[in-house]
Amino acid sequence: MRKFYRFDVLFLSFIFLSLSSCEIYNPSEDEPSYIHIDSISLTTDYTAYGTASHKITDAWVYVDNELIGAFELPANVPVLKSGVHNINIRPGIKLNGIAATRSYYPFFNPCIFNDAQLQPGTPLVLNPTTTYGTYTHFKWKEDFESAGVSLERTSSSDTIIELTNDVNLKFTYPIEANNYSAAIHLDQNHPNFEFRTISSYSLPIGGAPVFLELNYKTNNYFVVGVTGNTTGQQISTSVIYISPTQNWNKIYINLSPTVSNMPSALDYRIFIRGVKNSDVAEGLILLDNIKLVH
Repeated sequence: MRKFYRFDVLFLSFIFLSLSSCEIYNPSEDEPSYIHIDSISLTTDYTAYGTASHKITDAWVYVDNELIGAFELPANVPVLKSGVHNINIRPGIKLNGIAATRSYYPFFNPCIFNDAQLQPGTPLVLNPTTTYGTYTHFKWKEDFESAGVSLERTSSSDTIIELTNDVNLKFTYPIEANNYSAAIHLDQNHPNFEFRTISSYSLPIGGAPVFLELNYKTNNYFVVGVTGNTTGQQISTSVIYISPTQNWNKIYINLSPTVSNMPSALDYRIFIRGVKNSDVAEGLILLDNIKLVH
């Protein structure tokens, strides 16, 4: 009987302590503050950094250097803090256009709001604007506004790049006037295309961030890849297959793993290639505002 009694006493003591602790900590009593962010804009010096078009989809929010989380825009960000705090917002993207692989973009400056007032029940509305960091290296930029195009046709291509100023085709951006975009036409007699950068570029390895930014519109699948130039050999690797889209889209292509997997390469070229889809009478690939950055 003593053993059972001792057990009952211990069990009742445990229940009492548990109930007591529930009264001490009640999460419902903690009303969060909110940070509201509709979107994040980008400003650039067009001559130095090219177009300000972007596809910033997320906000990575830090309060006093503590990561609160990554939030798809527009967002209401709950924060269990009140009073004056420092808020840091890093612009986020979809890596390779894939919703499941999100990251902040390493070449955009964080948006900093020092001494921001957080108040429960009253959302703090922020309008972040970012710029390219001064540490960003633009190895290649092509906006198709010059007479000379920095892409060359390879022997595998039976079509050419044309410049179009057709308002129904070319890329337009609200802030900047884009006069021309690149157009690649594919038909039964010209079903293949492949173009590569005329120049080769030195790029960092060891996992350092390397990205290709690309604005495009297409009714035809195409491939973007990297060619590593080694001594006496060229190694070409496809990085991403791009699907048809009815509207202009922007993609941030992560080249870091591909470039780092070619440590013996002396330099690199970017290529795009494709074959006319069988389900379209004429394939059309439109390109604009290409940037290779690290």
